[in-house]
Amino acid sequence: MINKLEKYTFSEIYYAYLNKITRKEKTEDQLITIISWLLGYDKSNIKNYINSSISLKEFIMNAPTLNENAHLIKGTICGVKIENINNEFEKRVRYLDKLVDELSKNKSIEKILRK
Repeated sequence: MINKLEKYTFSEIYYAYLNKITRKEKTEDQLITIISWLLGYDKSNIKNYINSSISLKEFIMNAPTLNENAHLIKGTICGVKIENINNEFEKRVRYLDKLVDELSKNKSIEKILRK
């Protein structure tokens, strides 16, 4: 699975997430809030990276920070328990996947951001 994830650009994944959440009447600002919370990027950085060819791996692994509460993100995504993932890149991607899933399932931003 890791090799497949490494082939994507950040913009490809971003637009897939955006399509997923907008079908559920969620907003791009909410998606950006989630990405910012998890990875420490600000809105302008995210917008710049969307318009670049940066790989998903570079975007994830070169993030300014990983939120100190990211370890509270638990559950199963793509059939794998997040807590059991050892590869740091894959774990961070799955954290983001889980947060986007929660947003698309109408969970409140406060709960998604583990506040």
